[in-house]
Amino acid sequence: MAQAVCDVFATDSNWQGSDLVTKSLQKVKDLCSDINQLAMHQQQNKSNGHTATTDVARTNLEDHLYTVSLRLMAWARDNNDMVVQNQVKNSRSVLSKMPLQTLFAHARSITEVCKKNVTTTANYLVSTADIVGLEAGIDNVAQLNGHRDAVIDTHMEQTARLKKKFASLRKELKVMDTLVEAYVTNGIFPSVYFNARRIHDVRRGSASTAKDLKQAA
Repeated sequence: MAQAVCDVFATDSNWQGSDLVTKSLQKVKDLCSDINQLAMHQQQNKSNGHTATTDVARTNLEDHLYTVSLRLMAWARDNNDMVVQNQVKNSRSVLSKMPLQTLFAHARSITEVCKKNVTTTANYLVSTADIVGLEAGIDNVAQLNGHRDAVIDTHMEQTARLKKKFASLRKELKVMDTLVEAYVTNGIFPSVYFNARRIHDVRRGSASTAKDLKQAA
């Protein structure tokens, strides 16, 4: 609607002559420009893609961690190591339900088990490559999650700024309504202007101009 109002001013010069109207029009144009820019940046900062990428990375980490845990369980049973058996007994579904920081802590603890017993776990297919892979997986998920959180924060900040800009725009359009009524009397400009400002008044169940609504208030 604001753009329609600006178009009216651009196509009909009968409003010219009032500095107050000119200043109000410029404020509306500036607010429209700000809103368009914020909306564009907000669209670019959607977290959907980042969330999907982070979820895939987490799933890969969980899969690797679960595989290593199963192999360490076999090693721990053969070596009667109850401590390690308790460390690696989590099911795949339990891993998937862990809060992220808990998953990281658990993965690091399993990595430490691998490091301490690397010379005896080779026959169980647990090697230094698994240690490197788990550590890289943790770092990758942590980095992706941090980036996603930053994107979400930016998106929320832009949403809040958009709400304020829209509120300012609505306020300035009401100011303009008053100025047009008070200072623009040439030709049919006022009626064209208020037609462009036509909105739907849900309370009255009909389309009404801003001028009509003001009078009804």
